Amino acid sequence: MLRHTLTFGCLLSSGGVLAACTADEPAAGSSDAGAGGRGGGGGADGTDAAVDAPTPFPADRLVEVELTLPADDWAALVADPSPDREYLAQVVWDGVALADVSLRTKGAQAVFTLAAAGSERFSFKLDLNDTVDEQTLHGRKKLNLHHEFRDPTHLREVLAHELFDALGLTTPAAALAHVRMNGVSLGIYTAVEEVDGAFLDARFADDEGTLYQLDAPAGSLARSTTEPPTYPGLDVERGEPASPAPADFLALVEALDEPSPSPDVVEAVLDLDAALRFLAAQAALVHLDGYLGEDAGGFFLYGQAGVFTPIPWGLGEAFALEACACAAPALVDLPAFAPTCGPVAERPLVAALLSEPTWRERYLHHLAFAAERLAALSPRIEALAARIRPVVEADTGAWYAPADFEWALTEDLTRPDAPEDPPIPGLARFVAARTESLRSQLGVATYPAPEAFAGACPEAPNDPDDPDADD
Repeated sequence: MLRHTLTFGCLLSSGGVLAACTADEPAAGSSDAGAGGRGGGGGADGTDAAVDAPTPFPADRLVEVELTLPADDWAALVADPSPDREYLAQVVWDGVALADVSLRTKGAQAVFTLAAAGSERFSFKLDLNDTVDEQTLHGRKKLNLHHEFRDPTHLREVLAHELFDALGLTTPAAALAHVRMNGVSLGIYTAVEEVDGAFLDARFADDEGTLYQLDAPAGSLARSTTEPPTYPGLDVERGEPASPAPADFLALVEALDEPSPSPDVVEAVLDLDAALRFLAAQAALVHLDGYLGEDAGGFFLYGQAGVFTPIPWGLGEAFALEACACAAPALVDLPAFAPTCGPVAERPLVAALLSEPTWRERYLHHLAFAAERLAALSPRIEALAARIRPVVEADTGAWYAPADFEWALTEDLTRPDAPEDPPIPGLARFVAARTESLRSQLGVATYPAPEAFAGACPEAPNDPDDPDADD
């Protein structure tokens, strides 16, 4: 496993108060950029990072993606956009032609929402070598195109990937893309690297481990209440599946479930520093559609000899786009030690890792570094917005109008399709407010009493119109 040396800049007093915290952590990802061709990253000053190798995710320009389907196939896909149906497409990705690519939609809930609204702008997964043996694009066999229809700025997912990467997490590459289907613009998408064998080979010394994708309820990492234990939402993406649950995953769950987690036991099953960085990035970004959210999940775990490393995924609703029924002030002030949608006890990774003083110190260091990255984000937002603005201004069929894009870059935006819902936080305004909140919290960071661990907005009622709400 590739690691980076870290000098901690956070000091805790004997009473548990954060006495000093500096953000001098190297802004270097744990991925091997030369081997992996990491793209999509950028400097905090808004300049684009150098590209170390050919990549489908260039940092220095908007990716142009041309998709071509026979007219009958496109009509059939629009009529029934189920992710279970696959089509053969011709693809030109950033000037490189790819023949007979297997194309399907992805994200069942989003597909349903878009189809019900009469939109044809679905997210897509492209499998390059499903029908053409050994066909790849700069070593990648699969590519993802995410339509950020919930984000009027189109920037949240790329910016979130960049922050995770800057914190040293093993993070899929991401870049902004302009996508056309049969010559017709579908607008701005986020192109995201697939987490698969090629990804693991580029990032880890050992790429023969076990890769799990986690969704709710297994994604909470809470112990199963059934006997024998079962974990719906735990998918084996690489490695041998086991029934009723894999032994290495059970060992992780059991280690986190201990009332007083043993450092030796936890570190035997978890890349501890990667997990602390993972939590710090999600907390800084107020990403409540992942592990910290109401339905925990949407990420990967990669196990090498029984030791797991978290890999982020599904970051499109970072920067408080998913509100967890919270009002705007509560999102801005999401507490450092209880950054969960609901009780901290229901998120064992948070409860366990922040229960031990040394681990808390390391978490606070990573959180301080993330806060300073947010503080320097304004030029990056402006640079990426300028890159996509010509496409946005010419786009007459987007979920949000060009005027909404401009407004949402800075100011809160009332949802035109749901004016009764909480407004979408203005991106730059939220980043500035969140930065100040984190700095304030870190300045007096004292481990709170147990009653503080109710999590974000504990009194918020369930939305009766939400099909996923509890009964």
